[in-house]
Amino acid sequence: MIKVKTLHALHQWLGLGLGVWLALVALTGLVWTVWDAVATSDEPVPSTPCVEAAGSANWRATLRAHGERIVRLDALDGGFQQLRVTIMDQDGAKHIRHVDRCSGAIVPSPDAWESFFSAVTWLHGSLIPGAIGKLSIGLLGILTFVSIAIGVWLWWVRNGRSLRKALAISSSRQGLVRLRSWHYVAGALVTLPMALVVASGTLLAYSPWLTETPAIGSHCIDQAQNPQASIQGLGPYLDSVQRLVGERMPDGAIRSIRLDAKNCVARIYAQSRSVTPASLNDRLWIDLPGERVIAHVRGAETGVGYRGSAWALVLHSGELFGRAGWLLTLASGIALFGLTVTGAWIYFWARKMQAQVRAGTRNRAAG
Repeated sequence: MIKVKTLHALHQWLGLGLGVWLALVALTGLVWTVWDAVATSDEPVPSTPCVEAAGSANWRATLRAHGERIVRLDALDGGFQQLRVTIMDQDGAKHIRHVDRCSGAIVPSPDAWESFFSAVTWLHGSLIPGAIGKLSIGLLGILTFVSIAIGVWLWWVRNGRSLRKALAISSSRQGLVRLRSWHYVAGALVTLPMALVVASGTLLAYSPWLTETPAIGSHCIDQAQNPQASIQGLGPYLDSVQRLVGERMPDGAIRSIRLDAKNCVARIYAQSRSVTPASLNDRLWIDLPGERVIAHVRGAETGVGYRGSAWALVLHSGELFGRAGWLLTLASGIALFGLTVTGAWIYFWARKMQAQVRAGTRNRAAG
């Protein structure tokens, strides 16, 4: 049987080894959580979406006036009227614009802030470019979950498995003892939401390997062989995309449209109001010039991997529990950061005290 001392050492070194990453992921997660609350709307899907007013559709031409092309559109509301539009300029740099389709109003989003948020997203969900980054995040998540489990076990065992003692804060005059007591009790109290956030985040890190994607490469012609195969932006095709999605999903609401597969098809994520959770979107691939759906993966009929990722997303973001879930996610991020900092503080404080004790012992021996 593993000794308590061994488990304590394992928890300590896991915490120290993961400390910088845990602090980083907690802070970026907090930024992401706040951004989600500010940048998105919980408005229901309108029964009669507004029609673009005469001339309001000019926003598409305006965004492409200087050679830019629209490469992605994301809904900020339930009716695909308030859009977050990603455009790419001639140098390949991406810029964000917010568009009201009903009025045609275009509101530039500060590029510096968008770059900052893109960096936050990348740091939170990856650390190394490519697939290895997701794998690394998943492994670190597993180690964090192990550290949380060991911490709870040590908190329970160290207090004689008595709940009353385990939840009591030490009144010792020694600051280190009190800090340890707060670390144990606070960690135990937030274990459940923190473990849910870590476990769901780990599952999301492995989602690319759990999600089935149809082979659509055969529908695309190599751009080098036929330059006309590359679509120069989504702007001219928005109406046909909405029509095709409406034919396939009468109760569907488009959440995102992206250029995909060498820019020869559009990948659409559409939410069906009859499917739970809401993140379990239908995915459609549309041949834009041919105006035809070449692949359709229904969220209600998808495999275990994509379904698990969808549930992990609503757990990780707190969306599953509404406003209370958002607050729990926020509290989990704060707790994870606080426990990481106090854990390191306890370790170095204890090392300093041990050094002082050894120095005092040597002085007495020398005297």
